[in-house]
Amino acid sequence: MFDKILIATDGSPAAGKAISTAAELAIKCRSKLLIAHIMLHGKVPEHYRDWAASEHLAEEPPIDPSVAELRLSTGLSTGIGVDAYRSWQVFRVLGEHILSEAKNTASKAGCENVETILKEGDPAMEIAGIAETQNVNLLIAGSRGLGGIGSVLLGSVSQKLLHLAPCSCLVVR
Repeated sequence: MFDKILIATDGSPAAGKAISTAAELAIKCRSKLLIAHIMLHGKVPEHYRDWAASEHLAEEPPIDPSVAELRLSTGLSTGIGVDAYRSWQVFRVLGEHILSEAKNTASKAGCENVETILKEGDPAMEIAGIAETQNVNLLIAGSRGLGGIGSVLLGSVSQKLLHLAPCSCLVVR
């Protein structure tokens, strides 16, 4: 029925429920499970910065402190400052941690064919793009994520996915 299932996660409790549902469906349907996380942008909340520093997860930038050259996943080179570089690193490490936890959850549930994907950009657009390029049959997302007030003003990622996804969608409450 479903050869490939894509679960989008932001590390929120709703995403955790969606991961459990996705793993259960993947096992029952003998599907490959793709777990995707789209990195945040902007200023890193202090508790994430402190966490990354205490775990020695964010490196010092190997660059001239006045300007950093960073090649983003889009392939564009961008001149950015050291603070922005460190923020990007923290978001990358946080994304890898979220994906690792999600994969562990799926594996503990008995799901064996699991792959993780880390991207950056607009969450709904990137997730819909992954669904299309990976020929996904079912996209699963939690009903509420970490969007906060922005999701009220702009519409939640799960709501946008219902319109953008090239496949069937399941929103888990």
